[in-house]
Amino acid sequence: MTIFDEFKATLASERRALLLSALIYWLGMSGRGAYLEAGTPLEEAAKSLRCHNELMIVVANQLLATHDSSFGGYPDDAFMGVLLEKSSKSSCEDGLRWALEKSIQFGVIANK
Repeated sequence: MTIFDEFKATLASERRALLLSALIYWLGMSGRGAYLEAGTPLEEAAKSLRCHNELMIVVANQLLATHDSSFGGYPDDAFMGVLLEKSSKSSCEDGLRWALEKSIQFGVIANK
């Protein structure tokens, strides 16, 4: 089972809101690696931070749609596809994968 399959399976559980909230947090933490202070060149920093920001918006929208259908959201299969597409276009796939892994770990720990 890939990290994407595991994340999608967890979305269908009672831990959905926790998982989406954690993903927003970990995407923000991942984006910190692109700060200029971390030694990232300006153009690369802007591209990476934009990518992380776009991913966070998609995840936040998905979380809000869980509670209010006026936010739309995506079916879970399409949601994962959107995240993967956005991350691959802007070269932040590693950040997405890391954030997914951390979110799943957090969900497991919080559920004990």
